Order: sequence, then structure tokens, then C-alpha cells
Amino acid sequence: MLEFLFHLAAEHRLLFINVFRPGYEKTGERIVKTIQDQCRDWYTELSLKALDGNQAETLVKNLLEIEGLPANIQRKIIDRSGGNPFFVEEIVRSFIDKGVVTRERGRFQVTEKIQTAIESVFEGREHEFYGMLAYHYSRGNT
Repeated sequence: MLEFLFHLAAEHRLLFINVFRPGYEKTGERIVKTIQDQCRDWYTELSLKALDGNQAETLVKNLLEIEGLPANIQRKIIDRSGGNPFFVEEIVRSFIDKGVVTRERGRFQVTEKIQTAIESVFEGREHEFYGMLAYHYSRGNT
């Protein structure tokens, strides 16, 4: 569908902002190739680097000013995200939405649900995490 819509840019002033993860031939890279081949005159690509460890750690700390979040959990969030800031945010948001962390007296605190979150996100049960995200998005909670 996107490939069809890109042709409209030849006749109309349109702005498409597409976010793709590199390395996915059947999706993002296929669409980028189509744009490069058919809409070269109107195409500009901005590539973003992954966050390094310090930047990802700063993002986690800024998102979760939290008492009691163990350093190993922060490290797992950073490692699992691969430096992708959107994924860091989704992991943190899922922790909040699922009650893994709660806000009390203006600060986030870890709850007893942290172990379940660790298992589903970090120990090979990503399908539970992705199912949780799908539910989250289907309810319009983005």
C-alpha cells in the first residue's frame, strides 16, 4: 500500500515519514528500495545510530526515576533493546502499564511483578511481551 501512495508525491505536495529498522528485507528494506527506484527525486533518508550503552542508560534513568530498580534490570533493558530508543520506551511503558512499577508520592517504585516481567521480556518469552504490546496498542494506549 505504501508503494502505491508514494506515487502521489509526484503530483501532490506530501510528506511521508517512515520509520524502519534496518536488516528487514521483506518489509522496510523492500519499501526503501521501491522509493529509491521510483521516487528518487523526492526521497531523503535519515539514518539514526543505535544508542550506545551510556545513552541508553541515561534514557532508562530519565524514563524511570525509580528507587529499587536493580542495576541488572537496567542492564537487561539496555541489552534487550539493542540501543533502539523506541524499544527502550516500550519496555519501560509496558512495566508501568502492567504494574511492574507504580508511581507513589511522585516516584516510581518496583513491585513484586518485576520477576514476571523479567521472565517474559528477557528470558525467551518475548511472545508474552509482544502480546502485551499488541493489547496495549489495540486499546489506543500509545
